[in-house]
Amino acid sequence: ASTALPSWEPEPNAPDEDTIYDFLRPLQRATCFSAECLIVSLIYIERLFVKGGIPPLLTNWKAVIFTAIVIAAKVWDDTGSTNGEFSFQSDGLCTNKQLNEMEARFLSLIDYNVKVGRKLYAATFFELRAMCDTGDGSDSPAHPRGVLDKQRQEIFTSMQQKWRRRANSTLDITNSPRMRHL
Repeated sequence: ASTALPSWEPEPNAPDEDTIYDFLRPLQRATCFSAECLIVSLIYIERLFVKGGIPPLLTNWKAVIFTAIVIAAKVWDDTGSTNGEFSFQSDGLCTNKQLNEMEARFLSLIDYNVKVGRKLYAATFFELRAMCDTGDGSDSPAHPRGVLDKQRQEIFTSMQQKWRRRANSTLDITNSPRMRHL
């Protein structure tokens, strides 16, 4: 029997950096996942979007980020927290059983590809750094200057256009037809 997955209310607007930070910071403090997990989780999220065909939506961004962090902490950190600890620290976001199911679905959609080689990790790290570099020597955040990998940008742009056409769709990680078989 399938577990009812969390039903998160859609945000009125796309989350900005501060909103995502405010979502992740308490979780990081409570579970102590490493900063490297954020980079690895970004790679997993990109795999979910590209390979799994799951678009980022106002209704699924928390579930996608949360699940990617859980998987990254398990794979990357030797002392990563368990699903029980993550669900307990999620401030009611999901139960342990729901998190188990979200994790299984996420992994299935990325074909269980959790390997992140050092070249991909380094490229992603430096890409993020370049995107946030203001060029003026300050530590103030900046808007992305662009991405280093043109092919990745083309794929993302193509997917964004496809997602816009399905703007009213309810497709998300918790409701995808590809995931109902789990």
